[in-house]
Amino acid sequence: MNQPADKFIILEQKCEGSCADIYETDSDFLIDIDLPGYDVDEIGVRIYEQWVIIECSKQNDYNRAFKFICLERCCSPIKRALRLPSTVRSEGSEAVYSKGVLSLKLQKNSVVFTNIKVVKK
Repeated sequence: MNQPADKFIILEQKCEGSCADIYETDSDFLIDIDLPGYDVDEIGVRIYEQWVIIECSKQNDYNRAFKFICLERCCSPIKRALRLPSTVRSEGSEAVYSKGVLSLKLQKNSVVFTNIKVVKK
């Protein structure tokens, strides 16, 4: 089942706190993406054909009563758009967030070919 890595097309390849790993089985695509520091209600996942869009935004709840000396932890919105080799469907797909990692199990769409009878007019 080893496929060449270039089979997956990744729109954004920056790894700034939201690195993703993508795996494939016969029936699913599995995606693990690092999203540390977010609450589950701050994460959104959308599917459109071959695209998986993952968005996170966090409310800035810092106390302004003090002056920052160092502010390295990211609080800006994250958006990742990953293109998969084939379309996926939401039915039967799962998204689980645990210990700062979002794990997606996306069911592949099964392609069914149908014959259409040609008639003479």
